[in-house]
Amino acid sequence: DLPEFPGDSAPGNKSEGMSKSDVVTHDTNLRRLWHFINLTNGIELLRILVQECAVPYETIGFCRIQSSHCETCQFEIVLREIDHNVLVRLAMGDVVIIHDCGSRDLHWPDPGSDELYENSPTVDQDKASTISVPRAIWWGLEWIRYALGRNWGLDQPRDWWSRGYNVRDLYDLEYRKLPKSLRKKLKYYREIVRSAGTKDVLLYGSSQSTDMDGQRSWYASRLVEDARESGLQKPSDFRGIKGDRYEEVLSELRSTALLSPDQPLIPRDSRLFRAADFVGVGRSGDGIKS
Repeated sequence: DLPEFPGDSAPGNKSEGMSKSDVVTHDTNLRRLWHFINLTNGIELLRILVQECAVPYETIGFCRIQSSHCETCQFEIVLREIDHNVLVRLAMGDVVIIHDCGSRDLHWPDPGSDELYENSPTVDQDKASTISVPRAIWWGLEWIRYALGRNWGLDQPRDWWSRGYNVRDLYDLEYRKLPKSLRKKLKYYREIVRSAGTKDVLLYGSSQSTDMDGQRSWYASRLVEDARESGLQKPSDFRGIKGDRYEEVLSELRSTALLSPDQPLIPRDSRLFRAADFVGVGRSGDGIKS
C-alpha cells in the first residue's frame, strides 16, 4: 500500500484505499509535446486537433509566423515575433508542432520513398504528393530553428536546406546582421537550455491544403465556435517523446502519427515537414535572398 499522509483517512478522501497500481505516473524521461496553431489559416485545424487527435483545447497555443514576412525575407522580424510560450517550450527541450494550412501546393518527394507513409492508414495516398506546405513552415520554421540553435550554443548541422538548396551561408550571413537587442532577447533562454540539458531545437511544422485562404471572417467565426464547443472534447492520454535530437524525434513523430488511426498524432491529411526531403527537388531562389 501507499504510505499514509495526514488527511488520507479523512471521510470521503478519494485517495483512501488506493494502491500503487491506481496512481497514474508518466515516464519523466519523455518529452512533453505541445501543439500551436499558426494564425490565421491554422485555425482550420484546431477542431481536428481537439476532436480527432484528442488534444485538450486548453493546452493548444497560438502563434503568428506570417508568410508575407517570409516571402519578403524579413529574417529579423520573423525572429522578433516568435511567441514566448514557444521559446520557453523549446528551451526546455519540449517538442513543439506548429499547425498551419496553405493554399499553394508544394509537391512532396515520391511518397514511396518514405516507407513510414507508404500504405499508411492515416494518409490519403492521392493527396500525399501534393499537400500544401505554407511558407511560414518551409521558410520560417527552418530559419527559426537555425537561429535559436546558434544563439543557444547547440550543435548545428553543417548544411541547412530550403526548397532543395543549401542555405547555410545565407543563414550565417543573416544571423550576423541581427541587432544586439534581438540576440539578447533570445539569449535570455540560454540558462533554461542549460538547466534542462536541451540538445536540439525540436520545432516541427504540420500542414495541409485549404480553400479558405484570405477568408478572415470565416476563420474568426470558426475560432469562436471552437472555443464555445471546447467543453465537449473527449479525454486524452498523456503523450511523450523519447528522443532528444531533431531527426530522431522526427522519426518518432512520424511513426507515432501512423500507429493509431482512431486517435492520430496530427490531422490525418497533414504531413510533418522535413527540409532535407526536398534536396535537389526544389526551386532556386524562391523566397530566398541570394
